[in-house]
Amino acid sequence: MSGSFREIIIWNISIGVEVLRIINPHTGWVTSLAAVENNRFASAGDDGKIIIWNSKTGRTLKTFNHKNHIHCIALINGNTLASASNEGIF
Repeated sequence: MSGSFREIIIWNISIGVEVLRIINPHTGWVTSLAAVENNRFASAGDDGKIIIWNSKTGRTLKTFNHKNHIHCIALINGNTLASASNEGIF
């Protein structure tokens, strides 16, 4: 997985090829990515959104909203994600 400002790319690291590309996933810059279990990952952006994605299809599964720019996200356990923004940690 990599974030490139306005796109997210999923890579197969065994063979070094791009598997999936998501263009403009956020209305602002992509600021953080976190792997989540069961073929899911989360992205955060300076648009204040956290988006949970299916890593095989690129389909949006769920969206969470902050009031401000999100600096980073981290998986705490299988179903708990922490996020830090200018408004605090949730």
